[in-house]
Amino acid sequence: MFADLWVTFQKGGYVMYPILACSVFSVALAAERFLFYNHCDTEDSFVSRLGAMLQTSEKETAEKAGNVEGDCARLTEYYLSHKQAGMTGVETQANIMLDSYNDHLVFLSMIVTISPLLGLLGTIIGMINSFKVFDLRAGQPFAITAGIGEALIATAFGLIVAILAMVLYGALKYRSSVLGKKIMKCCTALELHANGGETR
Repeated sequence: MFADLWVTFQKGGYVMYPILACSVFSVALAAERFLFYNHCDTEDSFVSRLGAMLQTSEKETAEKAGNVEGDCARLTEYYLSHKQAGMTGVETQANIMLDSYNDHLVFLSMIVTISPLLGLLGTIIGMINSFKVFDLRAGQPFAITAGIGEALIATAFGLIVAILAMVLYGALKYRSSVLGKKIMKCCTALELHANGGETR
């Protein structure tokens, strides 16, 4: 099966190699982002109970935050250790975290656009070559149809890579938005505590 796939791949021409590179880069980038998001994620119970914990005991909240992974826990630790600075520093840290969630996603978006174009380029080059073959083999109509069939392989692979990149991009954007909502909930709880129970 792999051998047949490789033979089909080679029939697509040299443009198949950039398309292959796009697919590998997409998967590698998605894997890096998912691992990063797992590192940044904070358990839901900590986020939902943060306001109540701050009202009960700041010391216990700090200890809890130290034992919990994720950006919300780190943001809480920062707030409790820099209370004299108010919410300004917390908001800056939160914005840095939010920006980091979208790092590198633009490359996936580029691959969604570039892959079909590379496939189309490969198909056009293949069709040009097919017409050349047809000129050389007058009276052999099947020569051009076979050549066009091979030329369309590049477009098919380009679309497959674009669809894969789009799915990965959508999944990563959703995960990024979930993390962003947790950061916003965390900031709301910290601001409420900083203002003595009243938000701005």
